[in-house]
Amino acid sequence: MIEKLMKIQDELNKFTIGEDWVNMSNLNGKEINWWRCIYMESVEAIDSLDWKHWKSQKDDFENLKVEVVDILHFILSLMIKYEKYASKLSYTIGSEVKGMLDNNTSLIYNFEKLINITSDTSSDNELKLNNLILRFNVLLSALNKEEIMDKNELYSLYVGKSVLNLFRQKHGYKDGTYKKIWAGVEDNVHMQTILETESDPDKIYKILEETYKAVDTQ
Repeated sequence: MIEKLMKIQDELNKFTIGEDWVNMSNLNGKEINWWRCIYMESVEAIDSLDWKHWKSQKDDFENLKVEVVDILHFILSLMIKYEKYASKLSYTIGSEVKGMLDNNTSLIYNFEKLINITSDTSSDNELKLNNLILRFNVLLSALNKEEIMDKNELYSLYVGKSVLNLFRQKHGYKDGTYKKIWAGVEDNVHMQTILETESDPDKIYKILEETYKAVDTQ
């Protein structure tokens, strides 16, 4: 599964950034910083949960799952950049991962650990990636334990979000003309609805195309 995901990620990055994306450090004058990407997606994931002491809100697990998949996109990008870590990202709960999971199942805690790792400037990148992969495995295990998302849904959502990302790029995302809200609903939600009945990437893309044309994108 991981090899398939890495292949999809590589092709997406080639289309979005360039054929030599692994060796590129900036695009359009902006730094390509995979660590920061993971940091920000982790923050957005936390904000999907009911954490604010001054008000009550419902946990948005559907959006949380999308943020986790976004994090996976960026971890895979780092794994491709540092190829020898490709075999370490798995859904198997090893003794080290299980021990970490037993100590703390808090989703917020696990996302904050991702933030701590990605913002650490004292460690070399390979050590950071090793720690990042381990912590992401713990997060996935926690999500599975809480019956929020299992490995099959992770894979399905990853494929769906990759198709959506490609669709965005081909419809003006980079130059700012793409509209994420379709008839009052974010495109991520449309994508998740499509995944309820379709898993083939080409068919997912076709349905996205048809939906985007049919709805009033305000």
